[in-house]
Amino acid sequence: MGRTVIAGVDAGTTSVKALLMTPEGVELVVGRAPTAWTSVPTGAETTAGTITGAARAALADALTQLPNAQVAAIGVASMAESGVLTDAGDRPLADIIAWHDTRDGVELSELIDDLGGEEFSRRTGLPLWTQWAVTKHRWLRTHHPETRAAVRRYNIAEWIVRDLGGAAVSEASLSSRTGWLDLHTGQPYAESLAWSGAPASLLGEIVEAGTPAGRVSADGPLSALDGAVLTVAGHDHQVAAVGLGSHRPGDEFDSAGTAEAVLRTSAPGLPDATVLALTRDGVTVGRHAAPGRWCLLGATQGGLILGKVLAALGVDRD
Repeated sequence: MGRTVIAGVDAGTTSVKALLMTPEGVELVVGRAPTAWTSVPTGAETTAGTITGAARAALADALTQLPNAQVAAIGVASMAESGVLTDAGDRPLADIIAWHDTRDGVELSELIDDLGGEEFSRRTGLPLWTQWAVTKHRWLRTHHPETRAAVRRYNIAEWIVRDLGGAAVSEASLSSRTGWLDLHTGQPYAESLAWSGAPASLLGEIVEAGTPAGRVSADGPLSALDGAVLTVAGHDHQVAAVGLGSHRPGDEFDSAGTAEAVLRTSAPGLPDATVLALTRDGVTVGRHAAPGRWCLLGATQGGLILGKVLAALGVDRD
């Protein structure tokens, strides 16, 4: 009988990390694999297989370091906004567009004209940026007509859970950053879905972070994962706040990664005027990875700017 451990996977913009820990939360080993992107004029893109391949490589790296491990459960966190469109057979229909890609500028202008900028921000808690699934989906339908056959969209963590054998679920903190979720009700924002040409099935069944989502089916290098309970842990910045215990209403947290973010946990039900004031200042208001709470999140461009400074100085990230 192997040593029982719990695994955590964080699929970030720069790399995928896989942590093995004791059931009490003591860190044992960390595996890593790079998140590979193809640069394009508006930003970057990658493939669905690249993401799952990196997640599996990071897990294999961790398991190699702890050969007697038997994983009981896996939680997967990830960057938000980017996602995988699939057909009825779960086959990807397009490349994954990076969350910071700006190709959907025209679509953003159309959204403001058609839905009303303030109404969109009030309903979703999101600023008027080229970052959300709603405008990128409309861009994909125009420029890649094959995506019109999509019946499901997975956020990155949800796609990794699905690839490992889990159920097709949508986690609340990640769904809250699509532009398709009504912040106040936690239900689909029907007008936004319709505007982007997205069937309601794209958003899927919305669950709270930590909800069991099936079990791993794996063999070979990942055989130690077989049978482990899977869950979507949520948006990586918020999961970090939960992990460090900074998720009570009023707590503030600086999550520094490729996309640095400053978070403040809030009780739900902020007034519309407050939500609009925050979104006008570039602060998102959304569902938290801590169930029953909201998250105010800003300053997400900091890490990208620092990356550009490094590149200008000739410093390679590695």
